[in-house]
Amino acid sequence: MMHRRHPLALLLALCVLCIPLWTHGAVGAEKDYNAALAIKYAARQQVATGEGSVVDLVTDTEAIEIDFARHWQESIGQSLFYSICLKKVPAIILIVGPGPREAKYVARCKQVCDKYQIHLYVEPRR
Repeated sequence: MMHRRHPLALLLALCVLCIPLWTHGAVGAEKDYNAALAIKYAARQQVATGEGSVVDLVTDTEAIEIDFARHWQESIGQSLFYSICLKKVPAIILIVGPGPREAKYVARCKQVCDKYQIHLYVEPRR
């Protein structure tokens, strides 16, 4: 007796198998930025907070969250939390690509950073 496979099940299986390929590129890119920016900012990478979190970069004075511009809101909360844990100044490095949408994200982030005394750095997307 032949079993007929449901097309949706096949599509689901294909998606599950491809997830490592999609996430590998994104994680690899983030690691590449962290390493290069650690050198530029004279910072240590992946520093544990003692609260179960890991800070992207830490200098003598700053706890720095690195994120892509579209995630600017998340970077604010993370930088503030890391600064409390490590007793450092909160800082964000936004990775920014070309275009008006990216500029809008930077402007919004800058507005919040100015109000809450978070250092904001902008680096171009490679």
